[in-house]
Amino acid sequence: MQQNLTCERWQNYNNELVKCIEDLKEKREEVNRQILQDEEEKQKIQNDLRILTERLSRINDSLARKVCAPLPALVRLALCAQ
Repeated sequence: MQQNLTCERWQNYNNELVKCIEDLKEKREEVNRQILQDEEEKQKIQNDLRILTERLSRINDSLARKVCAPLPALVRLALCAQ
């Protein structure tokens, strides 16, 4: 009788271990899926950032040309007015 209880306890213990291992495998797979999603989102954001950085640079160049272009004409007007 005692031996049967001991065997049964060991079997229960083994069953619990198997269940825990299966649960851990599922959690690992979920974490791996989340990592892949995060890496894809990171790549997309980095690409968006690159595009926006290039766009900002073009706009800054355009602004610089537009702001600086009228200056020579204003300088000529100021010189002529003297």
